[in-house]
Amino acid sequence: MNLKINLLALSCLLLQICFGQATQHTKDENTLFQFQEKLQAAIHKALSASVLITTHERLTPTGGVTASGVCVSADGIIMTAGHLTVPNGKYEVTFPDGKKLNALGLGKIGMLDVGLLKITEKGVFPFAEKGFSSGLAIGETCFSIAYPGSFSSKKVVRLGQVKNVYDSPDGDIRTRNIQTTCLMEPGDSGGPVFDLDGRVIGIRSFIGMALDENYDVPVDAYRKYWDILLSGENFNGIPKHNPKLLVEKRNAVLWNDWSKLLSTQSIKNSKFVVEISSEVDDKSNKVLGTVVNISAFLSKKNDKKYTYIISKNSEIGKNAKLKMGDKWIDLKPIYSDVEKDLVLLKAIGKLDDVNAISIDPKSRVVNNIGSILLSSMPHKQAVLGVSSAEKISLPSVFNKGYLGVRLESQNGKNLITQVQPNSAASQVGLNIGDEILAFDFVPIDAPETFIQSLKTKKVNDLITLVRQNNEKKDTLSIKLLAKPAPIKTHIAEKFTDGKSSRRDDFKSVFIQDATIKPSECGGPVFDLFGMLQGINIARYSRVSSLVMPIEEIVDFIGTFSKLK
Repeated sequence: MNLKINLLALSCLLLQICFGQATQHTKDENTLFQFQEKLQAAIHKALSASVLITTHERLTPTGGVTASGVCVSADGIIMTAGHLTVPNGKYEVTFPDGKKLNALGLGKIGMLDVGLLKITEKGVFPFAEKGFSSGLAIGETCFSIAYPGSFSSKKVVRLGQVKNVYDSPDGDIRTRNIQTTCLMEPGDSGGPVFDLDGRVIGIRSFIGMALDENYDVPVDAYRKYWDILLSGENFNGIPKHNPKLLVEKRNAVLWNDWSKLLSTQSIKNSKFVVEISSEVDDKSNKVLGTVVNISAFLSKKNDKKYTYIISKNSEIGKNAKLKMGDKWIDLKPIYSDVEKDLVLLKAIGKLDDVNAISIDPKSRVVNNIGSILLSSMPHKQAVLGVSSAEKISLPSVFNKGYLGVRLESQNGKNLITQVQPNSAASQVGLNIGDEILAFDFVPIDAPETFIQSLKTKKVNDLITLVRQNNEKKDTLSIKLLAKPAPIKTHIAEKFTDGKSSRRDDFKSVFIQDATIKPSECGGPVFDLFGMLQGINIARYSRVSSLVMPIEEIVDFIGTFSKLK
């Protein structure tokens, strides 16, 4: 087995021993560890050949696109989706090591959504083996590696299973495809789907409304028309070509065969999570919380007798409480970190039927890409996911504070010339023609100064404006809102779970593919060894949720303890 994977397993075991968690593994646990090793080895094998594709060819009304593909030969043949392929079109291909190469469009069959590119520069390139889509089993475990648009140029792994195989003798890609539960969104098109041997079994094509409606071109469609596609032609119909293809006998790893073994740990971990109710913007709101034992950080004996809960700060409002049986337990926020979007709450009363996770000051994330993760839920099975990418930072895009005015200089005055309806500005009564004299009591000498000051602010920040109008001079305190999201019509934006309001402006998070609802953030994330890896902090997109890693949790608690 891959040395890197074995070293990971060894490091996890050593950590368990150091933290006093080492136990004799059961047969089911050993089976799960072996599955994870197989998955990670397949990902490691396939990763180097999974490429980012960019082009300025006019594939959309606005021009070029960013998409995905996979190199399947040492001389640089790239499999991608037909709707991304322009014969003789110019492309740039980026390998995971950052190497950028020019490529040329070869042939495509639009009705089947198959297409090929060819790297034009000479060399020997990393490539993945083509598998066979014939004989795929319903429920067979698979994974994808692609570059979803929500993460721009970051490769992201998603785990899933084959749900259906459609192979109509007539029709087009809509009736000849593989349906999988490997989540997909724009940017993933053309990316590979692999079996657990790291072989390409499909190419990402299109999605439906439901999260399990992810449709891929069967790899056998490429095999069947391979020579024709190499010719560089653009086929409007389906060529008459019927070579005999191998029907592979597969020893498939079925999803249920390994996932059902997680049931015991899933139920055990549900004792560490609770559902919290509070009032946010005068509306009832629910989110999860992780019950923690932070005694190792506390010096005062009296502080150690309380029950503490960590949750998502932006989802906790007034009158926070949780229900235990037939009674309500009040929760008191005692510390928060806006940057991490974490809050520490103290239970005012005894919590029955829950356990607290002991947080060790030396805890660190030990999983890597392909680690199986369990997002715990109260009183039910955990949500299964996989660690999808390395830890990343996410700059503020959606978390920037928005006032909703346009300011222009006229006759030596900085005047409001536009007020956005339903914005923070309109709510406090700012009007066209008002003069802005100061921002947070600092005089405004030009609209540019005002804009630069506003850029430093985030959603829910309070700012102070001094304004002058014909009637009077006054000072306004304004709570900034989020900028209204542009209306997006793509089906990927309409998934049922929805996105978290606060989902970026994080210095350190990692990505997983678990389908966590915004109301399920704040709960703990465990690995197969039962070790806490972090807390779900946001549902980011159709294909991903964000986890605040355990070392950030440790830093959060450590900072709190120093203030005691």
